[in-house]
Amino acid sequence: MENDDFQPVATKERVIQCMTSQWYSQFAPVTIKTEFVSLKPDFVHYLNEDGIVLPQSLQMPAAYGLDDVENALSDWSSDDDDDNKEDAKVHQPNFSELNHEIQSVIDRLDGAVFPKLNWSSPSDAKWISHTGTMKCTTVSDVYLLLKSSNRTSHDLNEAFVKCSDYDGSNEPPGGFQLVLRQWEDLLPGMEFRCFVQENKLLAVCQRDYTTFYEYLDRDHEAILKEIEQFFKDYIQGRFSDVNYTFDVYRRKKNRFWIIDFNPFHCVTETLLFTWQELTELALAGDSCAAFRFVTSEAGIQPSKDAYSRLPQDFLDFSVGSDVDQIVGLLKEIDEKERLEPVEKL
Repeated sequence: MENDDFQPVATKERVIQCMTSQWYSQFAPVTIKTEFVSLKPDFVHYLNEDGIVLPQSLQMPAAYGLDDVENALSDWSSDDDDDNKEDAKVHQPNFSELNHEIQSVIDRLDGAVFPKLNWSSPSDAKWISHTGTMKCTTVSDVYLLLKSSNRTSHDLNEAFVKCSDYDGSNEPPGGFQLVLRQWEDLLPGMEFRCFVQENKLLAVCQRDYTTFYEYLDRDHEAILKEIEQFFKDYIQGRFSDVNYTFDVYRRKKNRFWIIDFNPFHCVTETLLFTWQELTELALAGDSCAAFRFVTSEAGIQPSKDAYSRLPQDFLDFSVGSDVDQIVGLLKEIDEKERLEPVEKL
């Protein structure tokens, strides 16, 4: 286990600077086209409620198989919730204005988006998508991902909890936002996480550490040089903090998109590094960044997202008739849809 002494703690301000709305305008020329939708308190309350009930006028996307999904979801729910389910079906929320606003953004962004809240994307909920991705072409797609995601709950309730100056307030300045980014088919092996301290690029890491990509082993020196140059040309000294991480996607040689910024903070995943190693790199003061990637099939690491392909309820079950429910539900889902390789977005 990593020594806690090496895990950095951020302030609320540093976390706020990593909200997409805070950095998007500065870096719009080198990132994916994005639009923002403000969320009212009643919708935030809806996201925080248990269960997956779509608002009035919206239907479960046809590709999911409405009857199959509703039956499957009801099978895994506990018997104690049976009475509440009927009430939920009758008392569906109505967000007609928001529905229209989201659909308008989808139309403007060429008919497909992937959603986020202020910081996090619901990538842990891709298990519920018929494509196995976060590609959304309808308002229903967006709601279903957000309602099925634990990362949604983190943004709404825990974004500042581990900050050194946490004061009990979880709402960011300006309120909660839905971030809709134009859908792009990204190759997982071309995304990299970069760690910056005191405006110096310390380290670069393969973002999808669950796969060995032969071309990374072959071209890693050239790729690192390209990332270092992109950092100098477009990011260094321009981001509002001096300590942070950022994810970039290599579109082609010497062409990158910024995917996201995250705080240099213990809640940010360090992938193939540890915070202790990053601290030691900072102290060493090397002139070029360290680059870490999977060098062979034997070096593949297990994905933390693997557990996120199923609801937490599945992972909590252990004995008794609940196991039969899990098996039955998995069979239904497996028959209905085959998950494609997931993109890192």
